[in-house]
Amino acid sequence: MIHFIIEGKEFEVADEVGKTLLEIAFSNGISIKHACLQGVCRKCRVLVEEGMMFLSDPSDQEQEEISDELEQGTRLACQSKIVGHGKIVVSQE
Repeated sequence: MIHFIIEGKEFEVADEVGKTLLEIAFSNGISIKHACLQGVCRKCRVLVEEGMMFLSDPSDQEQEEISDELEQGTRLACQSKIVGHGKIVVSQE
């Protein structure tokens, strides 16, 4: 289960192993800020508040673009894939 908190609005949707957070948000009508879909623009930054263990390791693109933010739980929604089932809480201002 993924709990999205986007600009103060809350949404709860089923997780889908192999899909990115951004793909899951799109398929459920949840609007996450984004632009390039390739991890270059950094607009799809989200804070993973819970459930990091159910997401893929940071991609090379994330390591390059947001390396200084990864330890605080920031990920790129277009790069973060679901790798297991469990509660994931993600927010974006």
